[in-house]
Amino acid sequence: MDLNEIVAANIVELRKEHNLTQAELAEKLNYTDKAVSKWERGESIPELSTLMLLSSMFGVTIDYLTSDKPRNQKKEFTLPKTIKTNRIIMTAIVTSFVFIISTIIFVYFALYLNRIVWTVYVWSIPASMLCLAFFNWRWGKRKWSFYIYSIFLWSIITAIFLETIQYNTWMLYFVGIPIQTTIVLFSFLKK
Repeated sequence: MDLNEIVAANIVELRKEHNLTQAELAEKLNYTDKAVSKWERGESIPELSTLMLLSSMFGVTIDYLTSDKPRNQKKEFTLPKTIKTNRIIMTAIVTSFVFIISTIIFVYFALYLNRIVWTVYVWSIPASMLCLAFFNWRWGKRKWSFYIYSIFLWSIITAIFLETIQYNTWMLYFVGIPIQTTIVLFSFLKK
């Protein structure tokens, strides 16, 4: 088995294990799905920088991607659990940073402008969902996207409603129904 075939088999195995389509993997790597297809057929091999990105994305080393050992013998090539833990902590830090900024804005308005703008915390929810969507796209699992996008949709509608409540804009919630339906339908797409 030559190196192209070994890397191809390992990419296919890891992609399927992470429930990604070729198109989804290509999108994460900023490649076309045709390039991923060529890698998986063994017609070409990703360049070193892409192998590094793949190894980071799948939580393995480059040695894992280039090894033809059976999967149960390649355990020494998997990245330690600390990387997964660090990714979760990094996501939590960035997401909590959104609420820190909201608190700073709230305190500034309260102290210097004599206004209480509690809605800044409502706006923090869709902003934090955008952060979660990014990290989920980068490191997470596709199944969480449904929840993240749904919370984003309804929290942004609620934030807009609360900002325009004096105009009796409760019908904004009707806009969310077809969008939520679309999110649900996307969640049923085959991987």
